[in-house]
Amino acid sequence: MREMNVDQWVQKGDALVQSIAAAEGQARYGFREQLHRVIVNIRLLDDPVPKRFLDLDHILLEEEAEDRFDNFPV
Repeated sequence: MREMNVDQWVQKGDALVQSIAAAEGQARYGFREQLHRVIVNIRLLDDPVPKRFLDLDHILLEEEAEDRFDNFPV
């Protein structure tokens, strides 16, 4: 299997951004793991990660944390 280059990772990330935008609720969190993998691979190639990926990753992480606390018994 050949390795992906940065442009391919960015294309994959952009496709994930669109999928995340179309998803609702818990479905969005499954995409976060994939987006994070894209971010890690771009970093491993020593290239700057597009801010839109980092921002969305942060937003999804916060949403997931809030949902966990919303369901936390008091």
